[in-house]
Amino acid sequence: MEIKANIAGKGLAQIEIQQGRISSVRPVDDRRAETDGRAYDNRARSRGAQATLYEGPNLSGRSYALNDTMQNLGTTGFNDRASSLRVESGYWIFCTDAEFRGECRTFGPGDYPSLPGMYNAISSGRRISNDYPYAGRPNWQPDAYHQSQNSQNPR
Repeated sequence: MEIKANIAGKGLAQIEIQQGRISSVRPVDDRRAETDGRAYDNRARSRGAQATLYEGPNLSGRSYALNDTMQNLGTTGFNDRASSLRVESGYWIFCTDAEFRGECRTFGPGDYPSLPGMYNAISSGRRISNDYPYAGRPNWQPDAYHQSQNSQNPR
């Protein structure tokens, strides 16, 4: 017999019972499942969070919700495991090393189904602002940096 249950607020788990004993327990990522006749919504764990890291691509697999600064994901069991990200509010910076070192990138509100360049590499993260944290709008045109440098420093 198999059942699904919310294990002490840690998430949804599938439990296999054989001969009246638990033979296995494994986490599952059902966003909505039945437990004891009640609907359980797995997304409720991260509703209060402003950013949620996911172990799998496309916001799948185990998740780790952040509401505040996390200087070292090594203490959480989620270090170098994030493959996708949802930012619910604010602007967040995530870095490849603990203590906000290594390569760092800023993410604003939205879903990030993959993390090119940071796939399974995030070790720290923090909310840096409620609003867009940089002066002016970003210029995503090719070679925009060099063009701006040349206009500021004419020869």
